[in-house]
Amino acid sequence: MKFVGHGDNTSRNIPTLVRDISGVGQVVCGSAHTLALSADGRTVWSFGSGDHGKLGHGDTAKVYRPRVVDALQGLTVRKLTTGTQVSLALAAHGQVSPPASQPTQLQAAAFGKH
Repeated sequence: MKFVGHGDNTSRNIPTLVRDISGVGQVVCGSAHTLALSADGRTVWSFGSGDHGKLGHGDTAKVYRPRVVDALQGLTVRKLTTGTQVSLALAAHGQVSPPASQPTQLQAAAFGKH
């Protein structure tokens, strides 16, 4: 798998620690991208192929090292999941994005082709 978070485009056939992040509580992988959630749910990182905006950074660029998904800052994320061309973050009940700016409740945020 390429785009594994080590800063290069080299495939690795065995699990290798991604040193740029720590305190990870969950990791999910799509076909060519990865999401990681901090153990406290306050930080989401993404990296890999950015096709269709699935990394959540507002563009379609490839990301070779874990990068914080700024759109989810201020939320407590409970679960992550991915599809081939989509990423989904489920936030704690009652939180809004951006925080306190809208009267509606945000329960999920999706990025990419869905």
